[in-house]
Amino acid sequence: MSFIVKFTFASLLFLTAGQAFAVLLPEPFHSPSSGEITVSDLKWSDPAQLPEGIKKSSDYKKWIKDLGSPILWFSEINVDDNNKTQEILIASSFSGSGGRNFLLMTETKKGKWRALSQIFGAPIFITTQSSAYADLQTYHRSGGDMWLQVFKFKNQKYELHTSTLVPRSLVTECFYQRWLELNLLRARQSDQKCNF
Repeated sequence: MSFIVKFTFASLLFLTAGQAFAVLLPEPFHSPSSGEITVSDLKWSDPAQLPEGIKKSSDYKKWIKDLGSPILWFSEINVDDNNKTQEILIASSFSGSGGRNFLLMTETKKGKWRALSQIFGAPIFITTQSSAYADLQTYHRSGGDMWLQVFKFKNQKYELHTSTLVPRSLVTECFYQRWLELNLLRARQSDQKCNF
């Protein structure tokens, strides 16, 4: 049985026994100039400086209780085209083999905050023409498998849009190292692009 895998930016093409199957995948790990924000692009701050309004919010308190570990850092981030709102991405101090936990909060009015999303795995925000809010992609591991999940902003929060198992043949050493950098909140170690 012949089996060929070809990756071209946004699609995978599987040819097996004369039949073709296409799986759409967003191009992972774009450069910041392509309208993408990753954790490597952010300026992280000490958790002691986290706004009091976040610490008092029920969403944050529940997330901390469920997580069972303190936060490591937080960063301001702009995930929409409305400069009047402020969003903050909070990183947990624990990063397991599947990925790190993050909480994305937004200020609804002066001093009042609510969660836009709980995130598991390396988050990547990509601006789109179709929405004022960036799309959210996450990569996380479950067992030996890597998953790509895409979230769209809907009903005042990020909701799961698609969940795709990344074929193991695409999880190259380059892919894995980039995923590890994002989950460990490290700056990009090289300019090498992962060519899938």
